[in-house]
Amino acid sequence: PELLARTCNAVLHGGEQAASPRTGKLVVVFGVRGGVGSSTIAVNVAWHLAEDLKRHVALLDLDLEGGDAALQLNVNPGRALREALEHPERLDDLLLERAIVKATERLGVLAALEPFKDPLIAKEAAVLPLLEKLRARFRYVIVDLPHWAGLNFPRLLDEANMLLLVGDASLASARDMLRWRE
Repeated sequence: PELLARTCNAVLHGGEQAASPRTGKLVVVFGVRGGVGSSTIAVNVAWHLAEDLKRHVALLDLDLEGGDAALQLNVNPGRALREALEHPERLDDLLLERAIVKATERLGVLAALEPFKDPLIAKEAAVLPLLEKLRARFRYVIVDLPHWAGLNFPRLLDEANMLLLVGDASLASARDMLRWRE
């Protein structure tokens, strides 16, 4: 019925209404403190969605120097993620294809293991176009956001369809959990 109504509307009012593109769900897993297991949760959520629910999933690990999403999935992180984040204007399907490492048939991983001597600080202006491309290709995009990067990505946190705050059983973690919820 919705398709018929849209088609009739286009004929009656002249012209075609642009259909809204279908995009994947954005899930951000954010540890409110270091070492609380947010990467493990991100990897397991991505695995569950891809393997148990048979959805196409991209897992983006934004801890570029010390992230272990690729390690937990036993894949080698690619080198193209750095290029995609340093030069977002050159982001195209070919670069995206090179950046994604297949963990399984349905689970792609974007991760890096950058050297400590040449750190790369991901900027939100570079990450958002990457996420837009990923959301157009995958049903779910899981972002593993390190605890120290939360303040650098306010739009990412706002645009997430789901934000999973991860903490441990400490009082400091509970305090930080409440602060981030606000």
